[in-house]
Amino acid sequence: MATGRMRTLFFPMSLAAALLAAGCASNPPPDEQLASAEAAVASALAAGAAEHAPAELRSAQEKLALAKRWIAARDYEPARWLAEQVRVDAELAVAKAAHAAARKVAP
Repeated sequence: MATGRMRTLFFPMSLAAALLAAGCASNPPPDEQLASAEAAVASALAAGAAEHAPAELRSAQEKLALAKRWIAARDYEPARWLAEQVRVDAELAVAKAAHAAARKVAP
């Protein structure tokens, strides 16, 4: 009798364990997004965003720091979203810096 009851409990528990493991594996750390975000901030700095787009650069840097905190807390979805926002903010900073540089060159 105990063997039948164990079989009855084994399948649902195995299924629950498999689903839990699959759920954890489907949300890996956003390593690629973070690397892309860091590269975008570095590009913005190299383009002169500190001078020509300080608000956008500061926003990107603050979001990057926050994304790293979310990763440290192992909450990867907000970190992934923030890393994308960092990239967008940094690209805007690069565009503004390039625009400012072009205006200096133009007579």
